[in-house]
Amino acid sequence: MQQPSDEHERPSRLPPLAEPQTLPPAVFPQYPELFHDLDEQDIAAHETVVTTGKRHWPANRILKTMKGWMFPYFKSRLSPGDFQPIIAYLFTEWKCNLDCHYCWSYDNRVRGMTEDTARRAIDWLEATPCRVLAPTGGEPLIRPDFVHKVVYYAAKKDFGSTSRPTRAFCGRK
Repeated sequence: MQQPSDEHERPSRLPPLAEPQTLPPAVFPQYPELFHDLDEQDIAAHETVVTTGKRHWPANRILKTMKGWMFPYFKSRLSPGDFQPIIAYLFTEWKCNLDCHYCWSYDNRVRGMTEDTARRAIDWLEATPCRVLAPTGGEPLIRPDFVHKVVYYAAKKDFGSTSRPTRAFCGRK
């Protein structure tokens, strides 16, 4: 048999980083000044919405929302190249606390994503138009602290929106 030539060999995997990196600790609440008891201004704003059916959307809030969905969409359609994702699904966890007969996520022996992998994936996605991140897998909220760190790190990297698909069943078996 003939040996394959060097130019047709499979590319090797990327070398691992010298030292695995972790995600920064998530800060909660990020904006403690927003947590306060209801005052007359809050009640008046609520009454205005109830009576008129209209909300006041400041320009900075509209711009932030557009940055999360609309701008990445247009950038993905107008940029050259084939790979222009708008949303990225990070399979942070393969385990699930349910055992549904139709689901593929049944093997609870598989380890979930590491902090190093999550950090490298988000850093890589930062170079794409993608600005929506969805931690998913089996049940991502089995490790809520990890998902919180992932979402926090993505927000610091200017991901405008995150989606957390979940079964909303965090009870233990």
